[in-house]
Amino acid sequence: MLDLMRPIPDIHLALAGPAPRTLEHSVLRAMGEKSMDHEWQADEVLAMIPEGWPTGDIQRIDTALERMVRWHMIWDGESGYRVAPPDDIRA
Repeated sequence: MLDLMRPIPDIHLALAGPAPRTLEHSVLRAMGEKSMDHEWQADEVLAMIPEGWPTGDIQRIDTALERMVRWHMIWDGESGYRVAPPDDIRA
């Protein structure tokens, strides 16, 4: 499964650099602010997205997170969404 994961555009920029153009990229960039194994909740992601970036309500953020899991860009963890694979997958 690890070899099927897609590259994450500009996650290394986190909240620095130019504003993203899509909600999904806003979410990914917000997720870049913490460690890659941090388990994110939709409300936490929403709170991190800066003013002026593409955003939405909790439902839209949660939908974007689910979409990125299906696109193999992030992982659906035990209690939230994460960038790094779970420990049992990494081994």
